[in-house]
Amino acid sequence: MSELLLLGAGGFGREVAAMVQHTNGVAHTWDLLGFLDDNAALHGRTMGGLTILGGLEVLSAYPDALCACCVADPAVRKSIVERAAGFGAKWATLVHHTAVIMHSATIGEGCILQPFSAVTADACVGEHVHVNYHSAIGHDGRVGDYVTLSSYVDITGKVTLGEGVFVGSGASILPGISVGSYAVIGGGALVHRDVAAWTVAVGVPARVIKERQPHKGGPSSAAE
Repeated sequence: MSELLLLGAGGFGREVAAMVQHTNGVAHTWDLLGFLDDNAALHGRTMGGLTILGGLEVLSAYPDALCACCVADPAVRKSIVERAAGFGAKWATLVHHTAVIMHSATIGEGCILQPFSAVTADACVGEHVHVNYHSAIGHDGRVGDYVTLSSYVDITGKVTLGEGVFVGSGASILPGISVGSYAVIGGGALVHRDVAAWTVAVGVPARVIKERQPHKGGPSSAAE
């Protein structure tokens, strides 16, 4: 059984904690130590039965623990992962027992696959990717690091998602489409043509409505 720390005590962090606890009920795999969050006002509080132990600096007190970054925003998640590396963080890959990963698929470290998610034939998923409830990555998909797929997302065959793409709930991306790094796909969108990096696309069919400004991720927070 491995020690586990969850980075980020927001809504998704509590979802991941519940997922780990549920999985432990089937096969006790993780000793869930608590949350780390840089919001000092939360330190010492309890959420979902787990204590918020402190900020990232607390990592040095748990040299044997593995970590999972539970912040939904891809850019902020990347920033936290990079900062945590300075404290010697080692990463867990969390896969709920109802998730399906085909033998020919590959999953990077630090990924979180929630209940009833799927990664199918010959798909390749990068590091620190979040795949939420009932979302699927189709055959030959290429998903970059720090991507977030919200619930009920359909990534069909041969789709390419660049680093840090965020896909809203219920969106579908049709076969062979490419979405550039840090683009945002709105909830319920149907993406039928390529989407450029750092843009926001919404609607059925999806269209780009604005450009985003690259930004540096901030500290983890319960608001994330």
